[in-house]
Amino acid sequence: MNLTSQFPVLLSLAFAVTSLIFSPGEVYGKVSDGSLIYYPQVKFVEGDMPFNQTYNLQVVSPSGLPSGTYNVQLVCTLISYPAGTSDIVTPLSYVSLSQGTLQFTAPGQALTTDVTINIPPDIQAGVYGYKITTVGWGADVVLTDPGSLLYVTAIAPVLPKEPPVVTISVPLDGSIHTYNAGPGNPPLSIPFTVGATSSTDAVITALTADLTGPGMLGLDQPVTVTNLNTASASGTGSLQITAGGVYTLRAVANNSAGATAATVSFTVDVSAPGPTAAISSPLPDAVFTAGSPVEFSFSGTSAYGGAPVLSVQLDGSPMSVNTTTSGLTASGSFNLSSLDVGAHVFSVTATDLFGADTAAADFTVQAPGPTVTIQSPVANASFPSGDPIQFSFTGTSNYGRVAPDLSAILDNVPQVVSTTTDGLTATGTGTLTSVAPGSHTLVVTATDPYGTSTETTTFTVQSPPSSCTVTWLPPISLDKPFNGGAKVPIKFLLNCGCCDNSIDTSVNIAVFEIFRDGTTSTPQVFSYGRKPNGNFEISGDGQYHVNFPTAKGAHQYEIDVFAFPASNPTVPQLIDTKQFTTKGSVRQVSHFLRRLAGTGKVGDGGVEEVGARRHSTGVSPSQAPVLHLLD
Repeated sequence: MNLTSQFPVLLSLAFAVTSLIFSPGEVYGKVSDGSLIYYPQVKFVEGDMPFNQTYNLQVVSPSGLPSGTYNVQLVCTLISYPAGTSDIVTPLSYVSLSQGTLQFTAPGQALTTDVTINIPPDIQAGVYGYKITTVGWGADVVLTDPGSLLYVTAIAPVLPKEPPVVTISVPLDGSIHTYNAGPGNPPLSIPFTVGATSSTDAVITALTADLTGPGMLGLDQPVTVTNLNTASASGTGSLQITAGGVYTLRAVANNSAGATAATVSFTVDVSAPGPTAAISSPLPDAVFTAGSPVEFSFSGTSAYGGAPVLSVQLDGSPMSVNTTTSGLTASGSFNLSSLDVGAHVFSVTATDLFGADTAAADFTVQAPGPTVTIQSPVANASFPSGDPIQFSFTGTSNYGRVAPDLSAILDNVPQVVSTTTDGLTATGTGTLTSVAPGSHTLVVTATDPYGTSTETTTFTVQSPPSSCTVTWLPPISLDKPFNGGAKVPIKFLLNCGCCDNSIDTSVNIAVFEIFRDGTTSTPQVFSYGRKPNGNFEISGDGQYHVNFPTAKGAHQYEIDVFAFPASNPTVPQLIDTKQFTTKGSVRQVSHFLRRLAGTGKVGDGGVEEVGARRHSTGVSPSQAPVLHLLD
């Protein structure tokens, strides 16, 4: 059969079928112990029928092969054949192996066999594709077997014309190239130049190229061809490569006599920057409180080839942590709550095939300071003049093994504190004596090795009781009811020890109604003066006099006489009280100061303490001292 005109088409179809049907390798099992390596992995043989060729095939066992002895059979299968071939069994006899069984005893072991191609005459011309693989590794061995591909081009001897002669001038066979990998870097571009020549009566009709290497098998490459359909054609192109490894470039030329292929192999090495390590938490110089959790968050990013391996240290000691990967980045995080007080250093190192990088963060764990609480005196407490005042407070250490030291200061004067301890809590007590009337501030402090805490309270010491007495004059002194709605003359004399009928213009008179439920009205306060609208006057004989308008009907009223002494003008002194009723009066109600304060004596809570619980509105002391203090 004369296949001169059909041969180029058959050859192209054979290689296309091979590229589409057969994958780079087959995996036995689920997790690979490695991959078999064949040298050559792809072999191209051609000749005029009949012809005989032999080449050496090397098989290298996987690097992860478990120990043992493995008698493995080599199997050759037919993977493609020329169009028009009716018998697909006989072509298997065209290929034979000198060693049908190989015995492997170690990983990475290389064994060889001779592969003989014996093409008889008068067969279907074209390309026969074979794949040589292994069987018999056993169920316990898990590996990848890519197989070795053999393409045999059988050329009909009756063709009157010669097929093309194909050459690859660039790249050189065995050359080594470097890919500078990294984020944003372009692929490695390797130019290639191919050529084809033939007799003048069989011009070049096609010139193509394909590339086989890591992750690709016979991948067609764009070729810019010049002088096609002449006896000498050439083509150029550029290979775009982004992975390291061994590559095979094949050029195929066609003419009316058939197709011819040429190959060169070259190596690509990868050069890439090392990874970068980063710590997002803790931040440099961060400060944490002992016992509270400290979050550690870190990552590493590679420029090429996969995520780096991360290792972490705390204060120079390695730690076992879990990490996750996403693309070129590995990351991890964890929390610690039991760190010692003091300075610490956390570091993370990212390592890949191209280098290593370390990031570090200094941070400090501080112990919390103590807390302090005052039990007595309570805020805004009031004490009688001359009475000793007991104080008590506690301080608690929040870290460490000992209770804090305690101290107390009254109005910037240190006080004697008696201290008892119970575990991490100290209790301080003491007595304040001879405290002057007026407002005072007590500051207590708790101190331990990790800090100081203070708390403040204020209290008041009442002025001593007034030495003045009141002599009530008629009609108030008669203790008889008045007509409701009338003005009641309130008159009295004041004796302050020095003399009878003392005149003290700082005296104030407060009059208020006592209701049936024991509550009171807002007091009406009368200060000294001759003006109308509530002021009272003092006559020449020392008589204090104010006319108080009563409401119609039966009511009960109380009169309070008090003053603000010059020695302590913010604390009122109650001098005396008096009640009266209008006709139809309700039952007698006890004196409201005695009812609420527990005693009628001046100084037992005073107008300020009692009145604050009885009234809801107020006036400043300069306008109406009693009304303000009562409210």
